[in-house]
Amino acid sequence: MFAMIYLSNFFARGVEAVSIQVEAARLSPKDPIISCGYFLDQKILSLSDIKDNIWIFPKWLFPLVSTLVISFSRQGIHYFEDEPSSIKKILLNLRCRPVYISLFKDVTPALINYLKGLHFLEGVTVETAELEARLKRELPNVNVLRALPQPLWDDTKVNDPDHTFVFASWNGGSKIALHERGVVNILKLCKAKALSCVIVLRDGQIGQLKKYIKGMGLGTQIKLLSPGSKVEVCKAFNAAEYVIMLPEKPVMKGVPNSVIDGLALGKPCLISSCLGFAKEVKNDHMGIVWDTNMPVSHIRLPDHDGYKKLQSAGRQWVDKNIRPYKLVMKELYEKF
Repeated sequence: MFAMIYLSNFFARGVEAVSIQVEAARLSPKDPIISCGYFLDQKILSLSDIKDNIWIFPKWLFPLVSTLVISFSRQGIHYFEDEPSSIKKILLNLRCRPVYISLFKDVTPALINYLKGLHFLEGVTVETAELEARLKRELPNVNVLRALPQPLWDDTKVNDPDHTFVFASWNGGSKIALHERGVVNILKLCKAKALSCVIVLRDGQIGQLKKYIKGMGLGTQIKLLSPGSKVEVCKAFNAAEYVIMLPEKPVMKGVPNSVIDGLALGKPCLISSCLGFAKEVKNDHMGIVWDTNMPVSHIRLPDHDGYKKLQSAGRQWVDKNIRPYKLVMKELYEKF
């Protein structure tokens, strides 16, 4: 069996869901994880991480390190990425060793062509059933699996909420990012409906966000949370009625990890129709889908009985569909 190297272009150990997935994917602690840290206070090259064979480089250095690793290593490569790269394709094709890629966003024709051009591609994971079926057609000789994120927490006790929404994703610091990622839509909805939201921050780029909050008079309705632990994040989720994701474009994961975290706690989701998971949410009645062609003020939240039905459907979906991530990875690697 090949040893494996795990490459990811961001990492925050223990508190960020994709990073937890990367650790869970390892077949052996001898397999190194190589990444970079630039959010949620991830420490750079800390001794505790290095002892666990996890190498977190500065953001500016990671592209060089990953290029050197791909060029000179002989181990298999599991890359957690979404962007096609001509340079990486050339380097990955230089050596006969298994290559695995985990995808999280929508799959474009350019990305499919990139995957088809990887000579030693053995396996691909995606997060929506629709993409799994599509890539199985496009890549008939590749092991394509749906690998959904597991909830951040094991305790899934449902608590009574004291605020309406929780948003936990990259907020982005610029005006463009705040619009595209749906943060401004959340603010508009809270303003129009007199609702409240906790925004769990991923970085310190909050200057523009604070300006929007102040300008819209939402100082008492919006709380910004810089979490110091997974426990704090769980409290924010448990105190919300809904997990909310209202991006204007599919710039985030098709199945946002925070939506899974919320469903596991009995928190229905309110998400945008541009996300790949929206169809499943609608078909399985576990949340509300906002049509991006409509103003957010048109969103209608259900009454008490309707909310309870959404809660129940979401918990049932989690029980039916979420498999241990490590087991899915073993299935992915079964050929080698």
